[in-house]
Amino acid sequence: MSRKKQAGHRQSPGQAKQGLPKRRLPLALPKKEPLLPARPPAPTEVENPYVVQIVEHIRRVCAIASLPPFVVLEDWTGMLEAALQLYADNARTYAMTGQFIDDPPEVKEVYRRARERYLKATETYPAAYREMQVAFSQTFALLIAAAGLDLGWYATQAAFSPDVIGQVYLACLALGKDWWPYFPSWPAALEVAQAAIPNGEELACQVLIQAHFTYRQVRPANFIQPEPGERFEQWFTEILPYCEPLVIGPALIDSGVMMLAAAAQFPPWAVKDGLIMFYPQSGNPQLDRLARINAMLHGLNGYELEMARAVQDIAAYQQQHPEALYLQPEPHVPAVEPPQLDEEEATAPPATPPPPRPVDRVKPDEQTFEQLFRKIRRSV
Repeated sequence: MSRKKQAGHRQSPGQAKQGLPKRRLPLALPKKEPLLPARPPAPTEVENPYVVQIVEHIRRVCAIASLPPFVVLEDWTGMLEAALQLYADNARTYAMTGQFIDDPPEVKEVYRRARERYLKATETYPAAYREMQVAFSQTFALLIAAAGLDLGWYATQAAFSPDVIGQVYLACLALGKDWWPYFPSWPAALEVAQAAIPNGEELACQVLIQAHFTYRQVRPANFIQPEPGERFEQWFTEILPYCEPLVIGPALIDSGVMMLAAAAQFPPWAVKDGLIMFYPQSGNPQLDRLARINAMLHGLNGYELEMARAVQDIAAYQQQHPEALYLQPEPHVPAVEPPQLDEEEATAPPATPPPPRPVDRVKPDEQTFEQLFRKIRRSV
């Protein structure tokens, strides 16, 4: 064999250790046709400062630990998903006991694999494990900060996508055009979602109307009518358990960014309180994991409601046990400027992202429910 051919088959020590050729991507393409055609990634989305900083962290881990980007991203997203899934329970338990919960077996396995991988890398590259810890903590905080801009802000502009984690995947893996339809530009995703859901507020109101009818049947003697003022908030709280959520599924959303574009078509209170549920299914485990992470980051599918319940539980416990005021654990938010848009790109400048913490449940503005009041009154 010639020296040229031999050189073409060489692997770095980290690649040989993982048994991965230099450019191999262990990703299986989804089997279904994507909703949008293949288009290259939008440069402004990849240049989002949140995306840039996260990509820098991931690439640094890859370089220091001598690991392929796909391996690092799998560890990163596996731990991200686990941390977000357990965030409310961990916050509640830590505030009450000063300890975190015992992770379920599947989560322990995620952390075990990553721990062993980076400890092994540390034998050759001493900074590998420490760099992984720092990078994964910082990127977690950056993702939460990016989601703090909320979908309402993202929907007012076309330069930056709320699918930050998807843009990170694109930048780190340099995915080919076969993958582009599953990471569409934010304007393209919004256009499809707006055409499919032109009346999101009306659909959300219909969910409340049906819930009111069920509520009235279950409690015919003492049900509350939706009236402006204090009784409106009481009515809204009373009917929530009777709401049958409207489900938006794979026929309309096949990726994280399409899910977020669909969610942006509904009022924030309907999305945050779980009146509208989103279940994309691409047929690819990596893409589906990214969608689940996006759903939690942006408070979809009841996640925000669960966080609000954790806040209420913590407040009630601390009121009864003032001596046990443990601070809620929060990752440090790195200094990063949110995307800056000119007047043509946004109707208002982005606000500084809030710190990552559970927030109070979003309640509907009663002024937007004038038509809802009239509809229900005509029906009773």
